[in-house]
Amino acid sequence: MKKITILTFACVALLFSACKKEGVFNPKQKISKIYTSATYSIDGSTTTTDRSLSEAWTWNKNNTLAKIDIYQGNTIAGTDTYTYDNKKRVVRIDGTENYYGFTSTYHIDFKYNGKELSEAAYYDGNDLAVTLKYTHQNGKISKIEATTTEDMMNMEDYLKALHSLLPQQFYASLENSYKKNPSKNNAKGDYDHITTWVATWDKDNISKIVITEQFGIYGQETITSEYKYDNYNNPYYGFTPGESGEMTGASCYSKNNITQTTTQYQYNDLEGSENGTEIINYTYTYKGKYPVTCSHTGSFQEETYITEYEYK
Repeated sequence: MKKITILTFACVALLFSACKKEGVFNPKQKISKIYTSATYSIDGSTTTTDRSLSEAWTWNKNNTLAKIDIYQGNTIAGTDTYTYDNKKRVVRIDGTENYYGFTSTYHIDFKYNGKELSEAAYYDGNDLAVTLKYTHQNGKISKIEATTTEDMMNMEDYLKALHSLLPQQFYASLENSYKKNPSKNNAKGDYDHITTWVATWDKDNISKIVITEQFGIYGQETITSEYKYDNYNNPYYGFTPGESGEMTGASCYSKNNITQTTTQYQYNDLEGSENGTEIINYTYTYKGKYPVTCSHTGSFQEETYITEYEYK
């Protein structure tokens, strides 16, 4: 077994509702459907994809989230189903994925110690892949320790599991790191792959995240992301995602919607060093206190993505 320690200093609880009960997600505006489209340029040619259904959310009569259907084209490619205890806290998520005629399953179990989340375990099929243990300080999560099994040391599988259990900002930064250096991100022999997250908070929003990854003797990467926000309500605030749950331009940790992300990358290995900066801007239209569209562009690619929200 290998352990990866995640430090989230001054971190508010993982799973929030308006009344800030861990494990409870009960926003005033409940997502019904999410549509996406994109415009991108390649070699001077601009292409715009059709607006298509990305997710359909179904809610129970008691206002808890029942399931999310994930679409690829006009076909359901995956489903996350939510199970609750008698306090309306999420205790399990069951997921399926359907790609190229193959179906895979996973599930996530959540445990609580009194009112506090104590553990989350991700299973790939029936095999335990990742266990996260939570430490609380002054009523807030201060530390998360992730333990991965040996057969999950392939970084793609590890990322898949973490997608289900971490805030979107954390996951997106780690995914970018993997894409930039895929061969160096896999565990090699007895050399540990260690990832540390440190978060800085400004009231109810993450303002800065520093991620340090140590690849044994092979190198180290530091990713520093800083965030700006609007003053409107984030519809994902308190959301408990399954593997497929996308949170474009938002985080289940933050109360408001991200308007800008500035990420700096610094990689050092035996062959030298690399660095770069990426800035992503998010633009919204609103109805009342919630967004109905989100448009974001990145500095690395000439692409614009549009997400549209419908509420029940």
